[in-house]
Amino acid sequence: MEISSVATFMTFACACFAAFLWSSHIIPETANVSLEEIDTVFNSSAAQEDLQRKLELEHELGVHRLIEGLVANCD
Repeated sequence: MEISSVATFMTFACACFAAFLWSSHIIPETANVSLEEIDTVFNSSAAQEDLQRKLELEHELGVHRLIEGLVANCD
């Protein structure tokens, strides 16, 4: 049995339309939303873990002391 190009196109078009409906009605909008708010929507703690790791790295590298020193020198 040979499948026509029209049937292939219609199958693809239906799949795309179903994906459009799913993404526009099921997936929540995330434009202009912070990572923390997105974490709340998806019940995740990834942003909090990233923030904690960032603060640890800043402390290890001495970023805050460096900035305080630069600010003190500017006065």
